[in-house]
Amino acid sequence: MEEYSKALTIRKAANDARGIASTMSNIALLYEYEDNYTKALELQVKSLAIDDSIHNKYGIAWSKQMIGALLI
Repeated sequence: MEEYSKALTIRKAANDARGIASTMSNIALLYEYEDNYTKALELQVKSLAIDDSIHNKYGIAWSKQMIGALLI
């Protein structure tokens, strides 16, 4: 988690929207692994919103898949 947090800080400083969304999605996977589904879902939804705003089709598909898995 520490390394992902560092990556997120760097990507925010670089204003890298795609990287921010990707890192948030990866952090969400860690929360899911820890059975913290509420936090995982929150981050996947935020990641989806970023990907949608920049028209990142791969990121949109990934986030929707992960949100679906969390809701199941």
